Amino acid sequence: MIVPLRWAALAFTVSLILQPIAAAAGPVSVRTEVLRLLPASGPAGEQRLEPLETALPGDQVVYRYHFDNAGTKPAENVVVTTPIPEQTHYVEGTALGSDATAFFSVDGTSFARPDALWITQANGKRRLARPEEYTHVRWRLAGAIPPESTRRAQLMVTLR
Repeated sequence: MIVPLRWAALAFTVSLILQPIAAAAGPVSVRTEVLRLLPASGPAGEQRLEPLETALPGDQVVYRYHFDNAGTKPAENVVVTTPIPEQTHYVEGTALGSDATAFFSVDGTSFARPDALWITQANGKRRLARPEEYTHVRWRLAGAIPPESTRRAQLMVTLR
């Protein structure tokens, strides 16, 4: 099953999003946390995350997805597609998940791993897509999500 999440315009006032989706073997929902990465501070130079309330161009934002199976049966073949907001670009190498594989798109239709995502240029030559050209990410979860369980994934973007 492929389920797109629709984003309200990222007006930089963001709240948690709860989007129910239908799973082949039970009810699955996707909760999204939107967090701002704070600049490194303190003697150890640690970075922290805080819920996003406001953001400026250049700020890094983490989208943390929670795939919840509230059903009584395992949810199998779960695939979730999420857009990368237009005002942002994906930070290479930050798509991580517990038993989730990320595939990217530059058109919202065709998805591939970064090393296989090609663009045909105006001159007819092909080249690999750059992370700032990605428009969507598709999360394919390995195995089933057990009942009353959650899988997680996240990625980071930079505001333009």
